[in-house]
Amino acid sequence: MKVMNPGLVRWARRVDWVWHVLAWIRGAWRIPPRSTSDPLNILILDFHLIGDAVMLLPFLGAVRRRYPAAQITLVVGPWCRPVLAANTAADRVIEFTAPWVKGQGVWKSVMSVIGLLKSLRTQRWDIGIDMRGDIRNILVLYLSDCVQRIGYDFTGGGSLLTTVVPDNGKLASILDHHERLAACLDAFEGKPFVSRLTLSDAERATATEIASYVGFHFGASLPLRRLPTSEAAALLSACLGAFDDRVIVFSAPDIEDYVAEVLSALVPDLRARIEVWRGDLRGFIVTASRARLLYAMDSGPAHLAAATGCPTVVLFGPNRSAFSAPRGPNVKCVELNPALPCQPCDQRRCVHPSVPQACLRGLTPQARAAERSLLS
Repeated sequence: MKVMNPGLVRWARRVDWVWHVLAWIRGAWRIPPRSTSDPLNILILDFHLIGDAVMLLPFLGAVRRRYPAAQITLVVGPWCRPVLAANTAADRVIEFTAPWVKGQGVWKSVMSVIGLLKSLRTQRWDIGIDMRGDIRNILVLYLSDCVQRIGYDFTGGGSLLTTVVPDNGKLASILDHHERLAACLDAFEGKPFVSRLTLSDAERATATEIASYVGFHFGASLPLRRLPTSEAAALLSACLGAFDDRVIVFSAPDIEDYVAEVLSALVPDLRARIEVWRGDLRGFIVTASRARLLYAMDSGPAHLAAATGCPTVVLFGPNRSAFSAPRGPNVKCVELNPALPCQPCDQRRCVHPSVPQACLRGLTPQARAAERSLLS
C-alpha cells in the first residue's frame, strides 16, 4: 500500500466504471500476456520529485540488466535530470512537467499533456511501466498505446493495465514497491534495492579537493517538512558545541530567508563557525559525498546525500519513514515514536490541534543519538 492523495483516490474509484468502458472499447483484455522474448522498447513513467528519481535508480539498473538490448525511455520531471546525469541505465530521458505534480495553469497543462502523448505515440512501446499506481500516469500509458501496461492500481484504473502488480495492502517503502514491479518484469534479483549515485571522473577529482565537514540541509519541497526555525537553531547549537569540524549549512533560492532566520537565532560565536553553501544540484551531490555526517529533512537532498554513501541523519515529521526513507547502512531516520494521531498528514497544512508542527519538535536528542550511532 502507498500513501496517496485521498481526494484523488475517492474521485478515481468513483469513476472506475469509466476505466472499464475504456478497456472494453479498446479490447484491452484481449492483449496477450507479456512475451518471454526481450522487448524492443520500454517506457517508464515517474513524474515526481528529486527523491523519487533517486529511489528509481536501482529499479532502472535492474531493468537494464534484465533487458540489455532494449531501448529504455524514462519520462521524468526536468528537475530530475541532474540526478540521472551519470546514470547509463536509460537510453533516453524525456522531461515532462506533469500538471498534477507542479501546477501550470489549465490551458498550459492540457497542451503539455497532449504534447507528451503526441510524442510518445510516434513509436511502438512493447512495455509501459507506471511507477506510482496513479490513475493519471496509467491513462498516459493507455493513451500512449503501450502494448503491455504494468503498474499498481492504488487509485484505481487497474482495468487499463495488462498486468496489475500484486499488493498486500500494508504500508510499504517506495523501494519495496519498486522491487515488486521489478519482479513482475523478471528483473528482481532478490537483493534489496539501495540507491547509489555515480560521480563522473571530473566530479570525483573535484570531490577529493573538498575538506571533510559536518553538513545541514534544512530544505524541503513542502514547508511543513522543514524544522521550525527554533528547532533548527537548537540542533545546530547542540552539534556545534560537540564538534570541532568544519560546518556547512546548505542553502537554495527557496530557503534563503529560512536559513538566514535560523542563523540569526545562533549566538555570534557559533554563527561565525558556519559556512553557507550555494550551488547547483550536481554540485550538492559532489559536496555531499565528502561529508563526515550530513543532517537533512525528509526531502530530495536527504536521498541525494544518502545515495552518495555519506552518513546521513534524516528528520521526519508530517510523513513517516516507513514509506519514503532512504535505505542503507549509512542512514538513520529520526521521528516521533509513537506517532501523533495526525501523522501522516497531507503535508499542506498543519492539523495538530494545539502545537504547530508538533511532529518536528523535540527531535534534537534523538538526532544526536542517531549521529553517534552512525559515527561510532
